[in-house]
Amino acid sequence: MFASLASHGGFFRRRSNASRAEEDLQALLARMRQRLYPETIPALASFWLKTVCTIGYSLQRWRELSHLLELALDEPLLDDCSREVIVEIRNPGRRAS
Repeated sequence: MFASLASHGGFFRRRSNASRAEEDLQALLARMRQRLYPETIPALASFWLKTVCTIGYSLQRWRELSHLLELALDEPLLDDCSREVIVEIRNPGRRAS
């Protein structure tokens, strides 16, 4: 299921049959890396999460996304702000320490 996860050259390797959750998270991570102003990352993540909610994920897809977010925390290319936002997405209502 997560055979496309790779640590070489980025968090995910693109594959033709990537899941919707994987594609959505890839898009978020790419946009986080492109940000010139890290202070805008929380707003980006908020709009991304609203978009994901609007799509109407199934419980299985939310579980997959949660797992992928956990794996993303090990991504070496993430800055501290991006990492904190991912923690907040995974654990709403709790602050990263």
